[in-house]
Amino acid sequence: MLAVSVICLLIGLVVVAFAIGSRVRAGHLPRSLVVEYAPRRGAHLLGDAVLAERDRRAAAAGLVDLAVRRKVRLLADTSGGKRATVAVELVDGASFGARELALLEALFGREHPGHRVRRFSKDRRAVGRTLRTLVDLEVDELTRAGLVAGASSGRGALRVLGVLGLFATVPGTVIALAGTSDPITTGCMIAALAAAIATLVVTPNGRARRFTPAAAPWREHLDGLRRYLTVAEADRVRTLQSPRSAELLDLPDDLRAELGTEVGRFRLHERLLPYAILFGIEREWMSHLRLAYDELGATSPAALGDALEVTADLLTLVDAVGSLVELGFAVGDLIDAGGGVVDAAGGVLEFIGDLTP
Repeated sequence: MLAVSVICLLIGLVVVAFAIGSRVRAGHLPRSLVVEYAPRRGAHLLGDAVLAERDRRAAAAGLVDLAVRRKVRLLADTSGGKRATVAVELVDGASFGARELALLEALFGREHPGHRVRRFSKDRRAVGRTLRTLVDLEVDELTRAGLVAGASSGRGALRVLGVLGLFATVPGTVIALAGTSDPITTGCMIAALAAAIATLVVTPNGRARRFTPAAAPWREHLDGLRRYLTVAEADRVRTLQSPRSAELLDLPDDLRAELGTEVGRFRLHERLLPYAILFGIEREWMSHLRLAYDELGATSPAALGDALEVTADLLTLVDAVGSLVELGFAVGDLIDAGGGVVDAAGGVLEFIGDLTP
């Protein structure tokens, strides 16, 4: 029995080591030699989420992206009970691309009644399945573009080994605890059982993607953007004072011209909030925006116009909902500027048509 327990423990430790390695590699980006302060020209948020392997954050980041580009307003609604929901109002005159409409449909559904407000299902599984389909369509497009080469089955193998480990170690542990086994045997079996459980917990969900060499510049740019979001404020200012890659900027002319000013930096940092959500540093970035919001609001309110409006809404949302990552499951209403419920179904049909050869 001792030999069996030692073998189970050794196998369990090897498997859990591979699971930890898989977790460390999940979402790992190739190192960028420079700091980037804007998305690469031609990039879009859902595609960047796939290239960064941050699919689970794509919905919340997509909603915030629509807000910071002044296409929708995100408003907290605390009238429905204990948990706040988010009302999404389309800005009058805003135009939406196929991917943006597809995201709205993924969160709100196709069928819309004629009355002003509709309460949508908060079923996480249903929303998750719909968003998964949206991500799969994006993966297909990136595969046809030569950026994604398929998926690895390594994570699935680790999950299978974890389940087999449970089947092997649970009975052994029960026998060891109930019988007269020596403490070393019992301890080895318990440790082997813990390793099997840890394997299932640590192994990332889904399948790891394999990216082609053509995807390297895009993924390196994302790492450069992540570095910009995590460096000190003084380093960010120096980066903006000597921009290296202005030709890559996909920013409005007025925003690009204001990069050297406090208002311009604030607007740029507001635009980067969706990427902070993708990289899991939205709390820190919102704290940075809150400080900048307070400073700007106290010094130059007349010159700001609507520059602070979006951040004010988002700060209210954070206080009400608790986390920007939860926005995808806290959404309540989708209405247009005139009060009518919006039908976004055509957007997904157009998006699917774009992906079809």
